[in-house]
Amino acid sequence: TRLAKLERGEYDAIVLAAAGLKRLGLDARATARLEPEDMLPAPGQGALGIEILSDDDATAQLLAPLDDPHTRAATAAERGVSRGLGGSCQVPLAAYAEVEGGKLRLRALVGNAASGEYVETEAIGELHAADALAATAVARLKEQGALRLLGMA
Repeated sequence: TRLAKLERGEYDAIVLAAAGLKRLGLDARATARLEPEDMLPAPGQGALGIEILSDDDATAQLLAPLDDPHTRAATAAERGVSRGLGGSCQVPLAAYAEVEGGKLRLRALVGNAASGEYVETEAIGELHAADALAATAVARLKEQGALRLLGMA
């Protein structure tokens, strides 16, 4: 329906998930892709989670091969930024972590839509220390005035 509205001129542009377009066989309709270098996503975007009962060992064993340690570390770091800044769907923050050269690279940003101001940071650390990496990024963002931008200071 959003593509139809675009075609009718109801929108100048729309941002859609590339995965959704691909699933619908419409990936050729994409005219541009927003890469993390151009626009950081919200924390946890693109990572899938599967929830099971804590005592369901059989299902846990079946799902174990799907648990990617790099994705788990990246997602933990991103979610740590959100948690550290009181993130929700209404808080203008972004975080993106990826593994580069055996290290976890985390980039994060906090903005203010009304003023157009933003602060950003980058932190690099060990894969097993995603929470500490997130804490470092949050502290740096706060030092730069993130809480003021979020109206929390």
